Amino acid sequence: VAKSNCGQSTTGAVWSFTTICPSPGSFSYTSPSNGATNQARDVDLDWGDSSGATSYDVYFGTTNPPPLLTNTASSLYDLGTLNYGATYYWQIVAKNSCSNISGLIWSFTTIPCPTPGTPSSPSPSSGATGVLTNPTLSWGVTSNTDSYDVYFGTASDPPYVGNTTSTSYPLSSLNTNSTYYWKIVAKSNCGQSTTGAVWSFT
Repeated sequence: VAKSNCGQSTTGAVWSFTTICPSPGSFSYTSPSNGATNQARDVDLDWGDSSGATSYDVYFGTTNPPPLLTNTASSLYDLGTLNYGATYYWQIVAKNSCSNISGLIWSFTTIPCPTPGTPSSPSPSSGATGVLTNPTLSWGVTSNTDSYDVYFGTASDPPYVGNTTSTSYPLSSLNTNSTYYWKIVAKSNCGQSTTGAVWSFT
């Protein structure tokens, strides 16, 4: 509005302008690398900071393209504990109030379900005689094992009698002068198992 000291004024038109809106800068993934295998189940997603970004959308899952998992201000994300032997896909989108920039979709595969070790060191020892009629079966700890199936009976292919997380299994009221057979199957919670030898005692 142009004004004179004697009271006259003239109003100009209304003008407008728009300020710049910078897009987030480029960024690169750090780990896990694309196509990586045998990754730990507690792997974290890590990517470089994007200049101008205020947050990141994290897309993650077992399908390609992966679904949106969360939004975070950090360039590192803890996934928690993943499944064994699974392939996961991930993508990061850097964002600010004006626009966003998407990274590529990468993938990685976690370590396979580990196979339990073979049960060994039986007690009573295999072939033992003169064993009491109320023995406790015991065996050595096996690696990658969460529980044990116990097979026991008078047949050389003994039937299943129970499951335990211990390395021992109590018995009672066995017949005298009888031969018994037993075996242990070491099992993991992810579905793997290893069957031990058939042992016997009298």
